Amino acid sequence: MASNVRERLAGLLGLPLFAILSSDVEDPQVLEPHLNDHLDYMIGLEKHGLLFGSGPFKNSRGHLTGGGLTIVRAPTFEDARRLAEQDPFVKNGLRTFDVRSWTLSEGSLTLTISFSDQSVKVV
Repeated sequence: MASNVRERLAGLLGLPLFAILSSDVEDPQVLEPHLNDHLDYMIGLEKHGLLFGSGPFKNSRGHLTGGGLTIVRAPTFEDARRLAEQDPFVKNGLRTFDVRSWTLSEGSLTLTISFSDQSVKVV
């Protein structure tokens, strides 16, 4: 590998995370009775600094396709697996999942804080 490529790779963020890819076992409509519990769980992970991001998959028309992606901060693969197993959708047999180690290397986050109305916008 050329030395400039090594230098470029060494300068990337390289943040280790875990991606949890979930798939619906049932029709997505059967998730609805468990949605509040799922949201409570995800928001709890967020509040404890474990959740990087999460959300459902949609097709090109904007319709839910079933399943979703959750990215967590966890010390180990097994810790990430345990977090996935505790999702109420999984606990109730409505979703299966696959955990993958993922390294965040490139990208950006835009944060706008407006002092006049104390609003925050994330893009």
